[in-house]
Amino acid sequence: MNARDGYLTLAGLREDIAAIVGRPYAAPERMKPDPAPIRAALAVLGEHAREAVMAGDSATDVRAARAAGTAAVGYANRPGKARALTDAGAEAVITHMRELAAQMA
Repeated sequence: MNARDGYLTLAGLREDIAAIVGRPYAAPERMKPDPAPIRAALAVLGEHAREAVMAGDSATDVRAARAAGTAAVGYANRPGKARALTDAGAEAVITHMRELAAQMA
């Protein structure tokens, strides 16, 4: 089990996550807010951007989601982050991933 799978298992989310996609190794130009990783995830899942939601813990994540055409949920995993996430365009802000999972159930 890798670290990502371990985290998802501990958070009770392993069954709810179909794929994990990131930027290619050694390609800093593909860092968010570049929407390429989000578009790649959509392709893997066979989904359209308008039917997807991206959850992220930074304003850059939210901007990448908006650039990809998806809705954005901000994950305020530390005090004070909610405002920056909202200002970046997040449609909603959560403080625990279980909140997002509960809405998807």
